[in-house]
Amino acid sequence: MKELAWGAFEKPTRAAVIDLYRNIHGSVEGLETEIRTRVNELRTETDEAAEPIEDVNEELGRFDLPGPDGQPVQINRYRGKVVLIEFWATWCGSCLKSMEHTQKLSQTYPRQMVVLAVSQDSEDTRPRAAEYLHKKGYDFVLLFDDERRRDIQLDYVPARFLLDQKGRLRVREFGWGRPQEPVFEKKLRALLETRAADPQR
Repeated sequence: MKELAWGAFEKPTRAAVIDLYRNIHGSVEGLETEIRTRVNELRTETDEAAEPIEDVNEELGRFDLPGPDGQPVQINRYRGKVVLIEFWATWCGSCLKSMEHTQKLSQTYPRQMVVLAVSQDSEDTRPRAAEYLHKKGYDFVLLFDDERRRDIQLDYVPARFLLDQKGRLRVREFGWGRPQEPVFEKKLRALLETRAADPQR
């Protein structure tokens, strides 16, 4: 799993993992979930060694991910608000922790921001995503990921991105950790305050 998280020989390593998993479990059912979870945990454990939160100033590019009704999101409808895009999955424990913090931010700045919760769940488990948001009382816009329909590059989850009021990508964060939360909130607040100070921005 460490080789999959950081190594240079993904194909032979993945083949070895598949063989080992099949020998232990008799099939490969559940393997992809196991790989994603373990790789995510390993990368998250070392996030402090890297820079988990990065300031950027880029065009968002293509972003027309579908909601539960299959219709693509119209990102332009949120112009004038800061948009927090959260990539998550019901099988990812770190994602659920990250979303708890996102909910706090959403409640703190309810009229100034919107949250797009992009689920990584497979088609088989997608109903769990909607059920989870409803159970937790999260008033997020649920979308389902399709890498062919977005230009944002995503290596693993959890991941959060902030768009400014004009729709430009300004902050990206990978992984989750308590020390990151105040840093992320500070960057969100800076975007909100910049708009308040200069309505013509």
